[in-house]
Amino acid sequence: MMKKIIYLLILFSIVSCENEKVKYYPSDFDISEFNGEIISLDSTNYNFSQITDKIDFQNLILEFNDNKTTKQVIPYNFKFGSFRKKNILGIDSDSIYKENGFSIDKIDLIMEKHYLNKGKNNEYPDFSKKAVVAIMIDSTDSGKKLKKLLVKVTNSFDKLEIKSNDTLKLYVFLNYLKIDKKSIKD
Repeated sequence: MMKKIIYLLILFSIVSCENEKVKYYPSDFDISEFNGEIISLDSTNYNFSQITDKIDFQNLILEFNDNKTTKQVIPYNFKFGSFRKKNILGIDSDSIYKENGFSIDKIDLIMEKHYLNKGKNNEYPDFSKKAVVAIMIDSTDSGKKLKKLLVKVTNSFDKLEIKSNDTLKLYVFLNYLKIDKKSIKD
């Protein structure tokens, strides 16, 4: 009887491992060589400010489950480097800050314009490799709210990646320096 139970447990763990996959953003990082803290957005008690503050002191990986996929995102901040406004796609819980502003429901359409513009529209990046997504939520919002937004962003990016013939990378910046949303929208 005990052997049957052990056999069933091993079989169950093998089957469940086969159904799960891990997806990385940006897609080219090697997690085995990345030395950083993993923050599980499924269970963290950190708020957005606490998460963004950690970026200054160490490398982070934001991890969350989306259906049967574990997603790992390396977040960046705007502290080092400068970016042209047209290369930044500002997103918060319900809005996208580009042109005159859009509802978050238009994320697939705007992500496509943002990544596949190729110099057609001067308000968007000339090249996909310059495109970044800036998450801009309230500093007191929970890690779970950040997860909800990252699920929308990564799902939209995944659809776009399948549709595109280009190699795309999703660079997610957290609104560390409290970028004025109006300045991105203007």
